[in-house]
Amino acid sequence: MLFAPLNVAAFQHIPKELRGAAVGLLALLRNEGGSVGTSIAQTIQQRRQQFHTLRLNEKLDSLNPAVNELFKHGHAFFLQQTGDAAWRKK
Repeated sequence: MLFAPLNVAAFQHIPKELRGAAVGLLALLRNEGGSVGTSIAQTIQQRRQQFHTLRLNEKLDSLNPAVNELFKHGHAFFLQQTGDAAWRKK
């Protein structure tokens, strides 16, 4: 829906003898722009994922009583549901 009106707007005032070069130039710019946009979006996503992972890991350690309580409840839940412990101490 975006490229058809963009092409019309780009080629509307181009002389017919230059349209072949204009098509190639527009295709090049569209591909390069898409590549750069994809790279930027991927970089932003990875940095935000790293940020949120670090923020979560600040509180998830074995000395945190809330984490230990969560593990105890999870162990009891799996033991109740399956009859087998979620993990075994050796």
